[in-house]
Amino acid sequence: LYRKLKEKYDNVIYLDGDELRELLGCFSYDKKGRMDVSFKRSDFARFLSNQGMIVIVSAISMWNEIYEYNRKYLKNYFEIY
Repeated sequence: LYRKLKEKYDNVIYLDGDELRELLGCFSYDKKGRMDVSFKRSDFARFLSNQGMIVIVSAISMWNEIYEYNRKYLKNYFEIY
């Protein structure tokens, strides 16, 4: 997906969930820690999107609360399985 979009648009960025977790700092792997990093990941994607970037994020093991948050706060949000 990233490569296809990048061929057509210059403003595409890909964020790997695991790499982003490392950049965001120390979060535990229990549910609370995973939820915290998921919200941070969503907020960072929104920050980039609000600056005109097309943001692709790969992530697994998200909960319904995260999906609902993303649908509410991210413009043009899509989930691909």
